[in-house]
Amino acid sequence: MPLFRAFTLVCAAGLAPAFLAPAALAQCEATWDTTPGTPGIADGYVQPFAGWTDPSGAAVYAGGSFEHIGGQAIKFVSRYDLATGKWSKLGTGISNGNVNGFVTSLSVFDPGGGEQMVVGGFFKSAGGVKDTQSIAMWNGSAWSSLNALLFTDPGVPDSIWDMLVTDAFGAKLLYVGGQFKTIGGNEAYGIAFWDGQRWTGMGTAPMDGWSPGIFELEVFDDGSGPAIYAGVRFSGISGVSSPLIAKWDGNFWSKPGTGLIANGSFADVAAMAVFDDGSGPALYVGGSDFHVSGGPTCSVAKWDGTKWTTVGQNLGGRVWDLSVFDDGSGPALFSGGTAQPDIKYLAKLVNGQWVTYRGGIEVPNGPPWPSIFGMATIGDSLWIGGDYKEIDGQTASGIVRLVACESDCYADFNADGVLDLFDFLAFVNAFNAGQPAADCDGDQGLTLFDFLCFVNAFNAGC
Repeated sequence: MPLFRAFTLVCAAGLAPAFLAPAALAQCEATWDTTPGTPGIADGYVQPFAGWTDPSGAAVYAGGSFEHIGGQAIKFVSRYDLATGKWSKLGTGISNGNVNGFVTSLSVFDPGGGEQMVVGGFFKSAGGVKDTQSIAMWNGSAWSSLNALLFTDPGVPDSIWDMLVTDAFGAKLLYVGGQFKTIGGNEAYGIAFWDGQRWTGMGTAPMDGWSPGIFELEVFDDGSGPAIYAGVRFSGISGVSSPLIAKWDGNFWSKPGTGLIANGSFADVAAMAVFDDGSGPALYVGGSDFHVSGGPTCSVAKWDGTKWTTVGQNLGGRVWDLSVFDDGSGPALFSGGTAQPDIKYLAKLVNGQWVTYRGGIEVPNGPPWPSIFGMATIGDSLWIGGDYKEIDGQTASGIVRLVACESDCYADFNADGVLDLFDFLAFVNAFNAGQPAADCDGDQGLTLFDFLCFVNAFNAGC
């Protein structure tokens, strides 16, 4: 039955007007899964997460400074099997030698020949493989080198702080940011990209500022085309004065708008996320001790492509991560940080203000500063890592996932959380394509009665 004829028949039945009045659906509530954090981590914290269906199946990888996870002696990075709920070591694991060690970033990248998990941070080697200082690849069974040649200067312990895989400028490349002067034998000054064969530096001069480095990378199109934004602790990059954040358009660095203003030498940007609060996509940045022009000290600021604005109240401490997740009430921006007791370290942006998410995190009878260092939306879950013993009153050591609820509302056919004309059009398109989902009445056939069934379901609401 063609779409126009179906629409005419339904209208003739006097049932269409209700479609013109959108109705919000009833909300559901996401649930905590504490299994990954039982017994969880010991001797450190959890920071980055990445999902990957590796040769052994669907998994979530977690990194940090921990030395034990899931009751096993596993340092810095581990694999969580989503089918079995078990943590495992990656080969013989990562070695830190005689210095501190940690993993800061995880990215899935195909250097040619298949996807691999790239692991970045500060460590001596991965699986004992030569030239795997601070960055290495895991293919599901063995470690290998990216030929980054870090630690070439004995006095400079090079570190990787963030990684990003994007094809924003054409070919899909692996971008890395951190604290290093050279990578792959080429000058880079804290940021470079890898095509699977060779490294290319993106910095042409040393960064300015106290202990400068690049801590966060994100892609955002502010209306002038996609660009990579670098969140940092510096006052300038490659001769461009742009404190705390800089924009790379594929060829040059620039300051986005009026930029951000550091309140002191320790100010930095450590978190970024692209989020649409209803006014259009924008880049949200978080960190510590900064402000926008004319604004107060803030924890998070927003760049919409034309201006910077302060987001919510100042949380104090440091925002370590920002992540977008739908917990059942619609997509929202979540913040995790440290030294933020008033907000319990875990917050959600609600009507322009940061609100403690449920009960936040705790360390009962322990140190006064529990922390959230990393979050990631993977599949239907928000993974939350850090250094804590409880979240929302439930026991979980350093790692937990918040699992989204699923709506069982048939009338919300396009699953956008609102009942409106677009659900009807989505249903008609599915019907015309012969899709089983359009068999509303369940009689194994697609007829006018399915339309009437859908209309009745829509008018009844959810």
